[in-house]
Amino acid sequence: MPQDASPENAIIELSGGYTHGTPITPDNGDTCTSALEAVADLLQEVLMERHYAVWPACAVHGLGLHPRRAEGTAVWHCSGGGAGQAGSRHSTSGHVVARIGALR
Repeated sequence: MPQDASPENAIIELSGGYTHGTPITPDNGDTCTSALEAVADLLQEVLMERHYAVWPACAVHGLGLHPRRAEGTAVWHCSGGGAGQAGSRHSTSGHVVARIGALR
């Protein structure tokens, strides 16, 4: 890459050419886990903007899930079911629903 060139950002494009959301910068992908979290977060953002609905949601609590790291793995996390602040992305409460890529 030429010295004055800037790195490319990643985007998600849905069928029909629909794009939205904040592009993923190269520094978001320092590790496979952080890259997976960033892609999942952007996909969630694009789908919510396109369809005006929360995705994915916890089948038990009906709350939107958020990409998070648990024990070195990228997971979908629900903030429900604990004594922490409901809805907080960084709450220590809640539970892991599935690894990102294994949600059923």
